[in-house]
Amino acid sequence: FTPDADGINDTFGPTFDCVTSEYHLMVFDRWGQMVWSSDDPMAKWDGRVRGKAPVTDVYEYVLQIATRTVYDNFPRRLVGYVTVLP
Repeated sequence: FTPDADGINDTFGPTFDCVTSEYHLMVFDRWGQMVWSSDDPMAKWDGRVRGKAPVTDVYEYVLQIATRTVYDNFPRRLVGYVTVLP
């Protein structure tokens, strides 16, 4: 994503078309240090690390989520990478 304040792809976070009963998103730097986390599904990461302006880098994210459906409350742990291009 490109947190350059142009109004396009300025933040990182999932979007949903269902209700969640559990949610936790964590972002880690290349050394495994957590740089951002939230329990709020509406909160998005703006690329800042320790209050400093975003820099180009690759970050790992871990999303722990349970979606509430008609049939089940299905927990998942999703892991991936996101690149910041300020």
